[in-house]
Amino acid sequence: MGPFSEMKTTRQDVEAKIRVSGSTPERAYALSKAEWTSMEFNKSGKQILIGAMGGLTLSLDGYEGNVIHSFQTETLPSSTTATQTYPMATCFTADDMSIICGNDDGTVSCYHAESGLLTRKLRGHVDRVGAVAANPKYIQLATACTNTAVWQ
Repeated sequence: MGPFSEMKTTRQDVEAKIRVSGSTPERAYALSKAEWTSMEFNKSGKQILIGAMGGLTLSLDGYEGNVIHSFQTETLPSSTTATQTYPMATCFTADDMSIICGNDDGTVSCYHAESGLLTRKLRGHVDRVGAVAANPKYIQLATACTNTAVWQ
């Protein structure tokens, strides 16, 4: 690919990756059509993090556009509409090693960026985590719902 080349990420590729992560075929199809609301390159430029409506996050290859991993927000058992309304709050850590995802159930999920495996679950919020940020200089995370938490 050269400068200003177009990357192609197909809906079918997104749907297939969502299905591999354990979603029903119907939910995978619906999420594959979700509106993308944010995108962020990791520090090295090798991955792009996509936030989408419906509580979906995708990590893409930063050069080819292939879907590497999909992550879905974790909801409270009684919640039926939260993931249909909001995008998932996500970010890369400053060292490119982790992807941080805010969940509807008030938890924060930390995933290994390369493998996509859950490495840690942080608890402490009373509502949907709508914002997450990694400190670019220190090993800290800031997350927020109706309160703000700083994790070290």
